[in-house]
Amino acid sequence: MRDQFKFKQFSIHHGNSSMKVGTDAVLLGSWVKVDNDLSILDIGTGCGVIALMMAQRNKNAKVVGIEPDPNSVKEAIENVSKSPWSDRVAIHKTTLQNFQTSDRYDQIVSNPPYFDNGTQSPLAGRSRARHTRQLNFKELFHYSNQLLKERGTLSLVLPALALKDIKHQAAEHSFSLIRKMEFYSRARNPMERVLLTFSKVNSECAEEILIHYDDGNNWSADYIELTKDFYLKL
Repeated sequence: MRDQFKFKQFSIHHGNSSMKVGTDAVLLGSWVKVDNDLSILDIGTGCGVIALMMAQRNKNAKVVGIEPDPNSVKEAIENVSKSPWSDRVAIHKTTLQNFQTSDRYDQIVSNPPYFDNGTQSPLAGRSRARHTRQLNFKELFHYSNQLLKERGTLSLVLPALALKDIKHQAAEHSFSLIRKMEFYSRARNPMERVLLTFSKVNSECAEEILIHYDDGNNWSADYIELTKDFYLKL
């Protein structure tokens, strides 16, 4: 895997990070609505890609990324320092459970750990990043409830199989699902990912579908439209 990933307005070094730049991060960073969000928290920021996408999309937002893995934190700080938005993005080495702040956020974004019962990666950092031993869905909603402003939102990207569990925990913590996008690699394939936005204020849920590839091997027009501000080749 390449150690560097170049976007249109910034580059990411991710050779030492527990999680590399991937489709999940690009999907969430492109999809979440941030136009009116002046304060954004990225939980499990990894190499910092989603935090920087948030900064690119909202020129007035202050963005904080938190991450417990020291190698990821070091790389994220370097990526932020070389970006156009180093004055608006801060990276902190901490778990969500130990995150100390008096700030409240308009938006929390996360590409969270989700393999509750799956086989763990032999790479320790990646295992911590992808499994719920360090952060489960119950804790995610508990701490998000404390960190969000009254009308704040929590946006996530997850495997389709996690949808039932995450909706249960959301209801347990009085969060309402207000936006949902089903993501398919191809129209004939099962749903692979789901992108969700939750709010503490009840609202009707807006639902969308996105297909990655058309009938050939080309990205679909909808996927291109969603991600065109980031990928170099678009």
